[in-house]
Amino acid sequence: MGWIFEINFLKTVIPGYISMKANTSLGLLFLAISLFFFEDPEKYTHHKPTRWAANFFATLTFLIGALTLTQYLFDVNFGIDEFFFIDPIRPGARFPAGRLAPITAINFMLMATTVYLSSIRLNGWQRISQYITFLAFLISFQALIGYFLGVTYTFGTAFYTQMAIHTSILFIVLTAGFLYARKNFALMKIATSPTVAGRSTRLLIGSAILVPPFVHFIQIKAEQAGFIDADFSVLIRVMGSVLFYLAIVWKMAYDLHQTEELQNEAENKLIVINAELEMRVIERTEAAVKNEGKVRAILESAFDAIVGMDQLGFVTEWNPRAEEIFGWNKEEAIGKRMSELIIPERYRLMHEKGLAHFVNTGEGPVLNRSIEISAIKKSGLEFPVELSITPLKIDDQYIFTAFLSDITQRKEDERNLKNLNAELEKSAAEAKQASELKSFFLANMSHEIRTPINGVIGMTNLVLDTDLTDQQREFVDIIRSSADSLLAIINDILDLSKIESGKMDLETIDFELSSLVTDITKTLRLTALQKGLNLKTDIPTSLVENVIGDPGRIRQILINLISNAIKFTHEGEITVRASVLSNTADDLEIRFEVEDSGIGISDETIKKLFQPFTQADSTMSRKFGGTGLGLSICQRLVELMHGQIGVTSTEEKGSIFWFELNFKKSKNKHIHQIHHFEHDLESNKTGRILVVEDNFVNQKVARALLEKIGHRVDTVGNGLEAITALEQFPYDIVLMDCQMPEMDGFEATQVIRSGKHVKIPKTIPIVAMTANALSGDKERCLKAGMDDYISKPVNINSLNKIIQKLLP
Repeated sequence: MGWIFEINFLKTVIPGYISMKANTSLGLLFLAISLFFFEDPEKYTHHKPTRWAANFFATLTFLIGALTLTQYLFDVNFGIDEFFFIDPIRPGARFPAGRLAPITAINFMLMATTVYLSSIRLNGWQRISQYITFLAFLISFQALIGYFLGVTYTFGTAFYTQMAIHTSILFIVLTAGFLYARKNFALMKIATSPTVAGRSTRLLIGSAILVPPFVHFIQIKAEQAGFIDADFSVLIRVMGSVLFYLAIVWKMAYDLHQTEELQNEAENKLIVINAELEMRVIERTEAAVKNEGKVRAILESAFDAIVGMDQLGFVTEWNPRAEEIFGWNKEEAIGKRMSELIIPERYRLMHEKGLAHFVNTGEGPVLNRSIEISAIKKSGLEFPVELSITPLKIDDQYIFTAFLSDITQRKEDERNLKNLNAELEKSAAEAKQASELKSFFLANMSHEIRTPINGVIGMTNLVLDTDLTDQQREFVDIIRSSADSLLAIINDILDLSKIESGKMDLETIDFELSSLVTDITKTLRLTALQKGLNLKTDIPTSLVENVIGDPGRIRQILINLISNAIKFTHEGEITVRASVLSNTADDLEIRFEVEDSGIGISDETIKKLFQPFTQADSTMSRKFGGTGLGLSICQRLVELMHGQIGVTSTEEKGSIFWFELNFKKSKNKHIHQIHHFEHDLESNKTGRILVVEDNFVNQKVARALLEKIGHRVDTVGNGLEAITALEQFPYDIVLMDCQMPEMDGFEATQVIRSGKHVKIPKTIPIVAMTANALSGDKERCLKAGMDDYISKPVNINSLNKIIQKLLP
């Protein structure tokens, strides 16, 4: 890059010295790539692509050196010097500015030859390649020493181009890399070994390379500075060399002396060890005789049949369990072919071929693993066995040990278990079908009951808005209260069904705890006052926390517990408490309590209080009413939220119902408080609404309620009529029932969203207004393309809130 863009500091490391030539940098790059492939000896010599890649880059390097040297020897110019650089000042020069030095070209050829020779995995060729590499090292090192000592002759002669200082350094690095890459071969194996020879070689080579240049450097600098004369300079060289070689000889003699002492010490220890080994051999021999008896006892008492066989297939060992299983005694079995004793006739030829194949190749698919196979008894009875065969080679002969277990009973147990599993699967399928029928029945009953209830509650609310006598208003209030009670019972049954079927889903949203509890008590305070009860709250200021959870289900639990307290308390007060059990950086554990001064509960009744359809005694349902599902649902909801619920009570003094929940703290500091007060019926916006409903009464209810709050309403009886109406008039919102004759709400929604009817906007808001209220109904409606969902009986406030959100 320095030559291409004429950047001098990239070409010359030290100002005043010659620069590295462009072809030199290219050749060094090729050598480095070749060394990369050359690094792993096994991969280099056995993996052709790796060897070809190394030789390819080595060939490029060799060509650069050979062509350059040819140009020098025969005074020709092939133009390779100007490939990267053309000197505008010397266009016809004899030696172009870009031509690399002759000694550099020689080094390129030597190193490339090293790569070729190293692909031959023979110590002789490896030794020659290392000699050649070391020669290239010496050429580079002498050039570097020339720069170090200021002797020009060492890195260039006469008018020929000189080797650059950084070229010599890089050649030294590359040659060292090539030598180390073959450290386990030839000369390098000696130089890198941990032996005395290896340590001495490393010491001699390192000293020979570094010490003489250093001594001569000091001598030359001392002469140049005038500190010493020529005679004293000779003395320094002679004495320096003498001292250097004396130090090397002394070091080698010391190492050899230490080695001899260690060798003598090792020989003495070896004598002691041999004596100990002889004693141990005697002891082991005696122990082996004893162990042979133990092994024989083990074989005799083994639960499995143990059969020995030689490589010709003849039985050599037959323990008592083998006698018991197969019926042949030991004297009958020893010396006979295994195949004739225990292998069914249809498998004998396969056994003989497999044995011969293993003896010849050492390959046996059934060896060293457990398999199930058929065997035969002396009586000819065929039965299943579990077989494991282990081969062992002793004195070039194979012996085999087979372990066999009679698995007749196990196979029978497996058949019985399989039949049992089949019966269980059948029972599970029947149970699943029954569960699906139950879910279908509940869904159908929910729809069929909620549809008329929607009419009853809707019409009752409309009647209450008319002029009535006091007696008429009392009668209508009773009708509405009865309908609300019936709806509450239906909701409890559906909630319990959802929980039992595992289809109860919990929300995970941010909300404020204190406002939730305060809101609930405000909602029920009027009911308590009507009975002359004081409903109060006890909430610490530290509870003003934003948490993550399901506020709707927590509200359901608290309303149930507070409503029960109001129902079973005749006088006094009811206190709703919330206290902090633990408060960390991420979590908040809260205990909720509802304390009343009511009739209390006996200890015996508390044990079964949270069971479905259970009340304090058999007269409760007659005196107070209710299904007994509320507390069971509360318990299931608390457990779904990984909390716990309980009660402490004293008869005639009151009760404390409590539950504890752990919440994750919310990072959102701007959460709107949750209010469940009745929304103002005044609409901010009005629109034209199409009600798609097959029940005439519900049509009347929907029309009356929506017109009462200012909307214009049309009604149709099914999906087909809805499509026709939407084509004739541009409605703002569609309220769509789901179950209708001819075309239901789901199919009608898909037709609208498909865009097949040009006159109907694909994006018109569609709200499911359905009596289906089971888990998954809302998701099914949204998946079908509807924008929102509301269940019957319809709360006009909730419905209008959705309408206000969707109106344009």
